[in-house]
Amino acid sequence: MSSPPPRPRAADSWTGSKCRLAVLGGNSNLALQAREVHKLREAMLRQGLDTAPGIERLPEQVDLDLLPAGSQDLPVIGVDDESLQPAEIMARGPLLLAGPRVPAGPWPW
Repeated sequence: MSSPPPRPRAADSWTGSKCRLAVLGGNSNLALQAREVHKLREAMLRQGLDTAPGIERLPEQVDLDLLPAGSQDLPVIGVDDESLQPAEIMARGPLLLAGPRVPAGPWPW
């Protein structure tokens, strides 16, 4: 999808913030955009610019045995979705842990 300037492609109705996107190559075709991004990367490397760090994503499953235990006051309960670091919670007062229903039977992990 393309949106000619100055129309925003995304808007946050809660804050009223708007986002303007530039499409490298001016084409809505993802394969052509990927080719243009690759060409931009090659040009930047030829100019001696550093490679940008990769963007990581959350794993499909988290092996809880590989996470640190945390401390008695700040136990680790998973992985933070922004920092991808161990997520801690304050172990004080009541705690409600909610999510989708898990089907009956053995745990999938």
